[in-house]
Amino acid sequence: MGKAPRWAPPPAGSEGDLAAPAPLRLPARAIAANGVVDLGGASAALVAVTTVNLGLRTPAEQAALVGAYAGWLNSLTAPVQIVVSTQPVDLAGHAQRIAGAAHLLPGPALADAAADYAGFLLDLEDERQPLWRTVTIVHTATGARRDTDVLRAAEHTAAALQGLGATTRVLDGPAVATVLAAAVDPFTLPVPGERALLDAPITGEAS
Repeated sequence: MGKAPRWAPPPAGSEGDLAAPAPLRLPARAIAANGVVDLGGASAALVAVTTVNLGLRTPAEQAALVGAYAGWLNSLTAPVQIVVSTQPVDLAGHAQRIAGAAHLLPGPALADAAADYAGFLLDLEDERQPLWRTVTIVHTATGARRDTDVLRAAEHTAAALQGLGATTRVLDGPAVATVLAAAVDPFTLPVPGERALLDAPITGEAS
């Protein structure tokens, strides 16, 4: 068994005694609307990046992509974390939305095609249980200008990796909250849409 992370509190009680359950205190203290995560003495910003297929490129194109990636690595002035994770795809939800909107299509042939496609998605989920891969790059910064510096570093990464043909986006506050929630519970299908920030008031009509 590996060691606990440095930010984890030490176990209570003497050796051999079971510690009482306690809330898990993660290093993230707050998430700003612009996506900057307060880590106490440091700040972090997240960049979502898609993958790039090298197998379909010519040797010259592969060399150019590897060179561009190396150029981004050489431009870094602080450590970064590259997180690659997989999560189940909610094909059942897509199938239900397609089947529910099939009657709105102009013509019975299109409606039948939509229903067949919804059935195909359900069969695919039962037989294959497909997964989707996400890549997230985390920048951190310290110092008096850490919020500004970490956002500038994240924007530089997003621009540099776009040159590889990847789709990139510096995540804002709700998107960061969604990514962190999925990291804590990777086996639960994500809720459609983005999550509200922890200190954001939730308003709505009374039921």
